[in-house]
Amino acid sequence: MKAVTPSVSTYTKTLQSIKKNQVQRMRLTPGQNKILFEKTDGTIQESTVVLSDSFLQEAVEHDVDIFIAPEPLNIGSIIPNLIFFTIISSIIFQTIRGSSGRGGPMGPNILGDGFEFVEQTNVTFEDVAGIDDAKIELQEIIGFLKTPERYKDAGAKIPRGCLLYGEPGTGKTLCAKALAGEANVPFISVSASQFVELFVGLGASRIRSLFKKARERGPCIIFIDEIDAVGKQRSSGAVSGGGNDEREQTLNQLLLEMDGFKSNDNIIVVAATNRLDNLDKALLRPGRFDRKIKVDLPDSEGRRQILGVHSQNKKGNWDELLPDLAKKTIGFSGADLENIMNESAINAARDSRDTVLSQDINEAFEKVTLGLRKNGRYRSKETLRKVAYHEAGHALAGIYTNNPPSKVTIVQRGNTGGVTVFTPPEDDTLPCYNDLFNRMVIGLGGTVAEEVVFGKDNVTTGATSDLKLVTDIAYSMVTKFGFSDLGKMQFSEDNDEVRREVRTLVDEAYKRTKVIITARRSDLDVLAEKLLEEETVQFGKVGLSQEYDSEAESP
Repeated sequence: MKAVTPSVSTYTKTLQSIKKNQVQRMRLTPGQNKILFEKTDGTIQESTVVLSDSFLQEAVEHDVDIFIAPEPLNIGSIIPNLIFFTIISSIIFQTIRGSSGRGGPMGPNILGDGFEFVEQTNVTFEDVAGIDDAKIELQEIIGFLKTPERYKDAGAKIPRGCLLYGEPGTGKTLCAKALAGEANVPFISVSASQFVELFVGLGASRIRSLFKKARERGPCIIFIDEIDAVGKQRSSGAVSGGGNDEREQTLNQLLLEMDGFKSNDNIIVVAATNRLDNLDKALLRPGRFDRKIKVDLPDSEGRRQILGVHSQNKKGNWDELLPDLAKKTIGFSGADLENIMNESAINAARDSRDTVLSQDINEAFEKVTLGLRKNGRYRSKETLRKVAYHEAGHALAGIYTNNPPSKVTIVQRGNTGGVTVFTPPEDDTLPCYNDLFNRMVIGLGGTVAEEVVFGKDNVTTGATSDLKLVTDIAYSMVTKFGFSDLGKMQFSEDNDEVRREVRTLVDEAYKRTKVIITARRSDLDVLAEKLLEEETVQFGKVGLSQEYDSEAESP
């Protein structure tokens, strides 16, 4: 700081200056309550303050740079100064940690300990698309918050908690915000990882702080994201480390707080997790998280609705483009679909257009699913020929097992030299023996085509991922689904009998693939040559190119 004579300020004025963002930096001295601070207008002032947690928190939240003045080396002062440094550093660290991710030092929506507080989320169920089943189940919770008397008069207890579970990106956080918006109640949000601390007791203390603040603002919704960070199943063993002790204390405090809800608290805890099977049973019993709502991946119509939401601020012929995209994005979450739409808009902007075209969407879809297109990497004619026959082999195996591809390409993307794109049926949740067997046949199509055309000694290593897929399917058929001569049983261990049955299945699939490729060798040549000429072959609406429409029958 500048070497000038400071003026004197009171504690109250100093605190007001900090809150008004008028203080740039301050200097603390070990063993003293006096501080020096420099204001934004360059003036230097001195004040006597209480170096409390709240005072330092105000300073850190308002971007005040804090310096600790050096002291002359004195043996008698080492221990007191060390204690001073430790305490001050701990307070500042906890304050910074609590204030991280707040969007600004003066954010009015931040409670203590880094809990996000929103009086009105301005999100309703109209903003939540593609997960209608979850929305229906959430509707009743709105009634608990809006008209609790109706349920109490009927002798019903208001649920303590609601657990949203499902794949990442399906909209669990959005559902929680919409729930608060529909019920018109405040929304307090926190990530469970914020309760995970090194020192035993801090996590439990933050849980108590969270529920205290919620009771002060009830009725409201507490949303705990990634609750498995503190709610994992506890070990039954007697030995545990400090980290486990802290996590268990935090979990116990959460259970205690949920048990301690009074009938007039009108607080509902909503939690989200991707791993329901990983949560402690005590969290899942009645009286804690009474409602468990699965937020599924959207179906075709759900994906269409989600794409509609994310196309509202973009120009394009959406009536034509979105239905096709919805059909081929099976298994995509809402976050995945948002990413595709955003990448499509980026592609349009890159070409100096403000309208998204079909090629923008196709490029975005392939970028998300397959990786970036690699341009300019040299490949010899012989390498390209092998890649073309490899992908043509996958395509023919699909065509003649009634699983036609939608596109075949030898353009490099990600770690692949080429790709054969298949669009699985919408209802693919219960595959039968034939479905799984045909997937193995398709997986072997590439390497078998190379073998037929170039000979066994010239088969490339390009089938690495294909062989892993085939092996995984065969193991699942034997060990999980009972599709083998070992009987309708499941096996948890890999043994010689299992391996023999797996080999038998793979050998049968290999023989079937060899029959298809050999019998349709002329079709294989035609498709491979077309790939070498055009790089990409698009198949028709029914999945087949015109060359194969009339004779798509298995040999």
